[in-house]
Amino acid sequence: GEDVFVIVHMDKDDFEPCRVLQSCLEELAPKYTEVKFVKITSTKCIPGYPDSNLPTLIVYQNTDVAHNFVGLNRFRGNSTKAEDVELVMRQIGVFQQPSE
Repeated sequence: GEDVFVIVHMDKDDFEPCRVLQSCLEELAPKYTEVKFVKITSTKCIPGYPDSNLPTLIVYQNTDVAHNFVGLNRFRGNSTKAEDVELVMRQIGVFQQPSE
């Protein structure tokens, strides 16, 4: 069948880079309804996970980790926009054409 992609945002409240990324993901989620978007507080997922690694984006393909992104450097830092995330997700094959 079709591959299922899940994008997990490891997040921390009141942390600007996480807010930037979350805003992008919230904008993209309605366009790509075949992809599941999840947010989890980093330290609930991995106790003691360092803030310096935030935000962390883990992309699962079916049940396997396909990609992970630590911080916003792969995008455009704190000026990251939804289009930047969208472009990278298209390049790695997560996003196909937007759902209508």
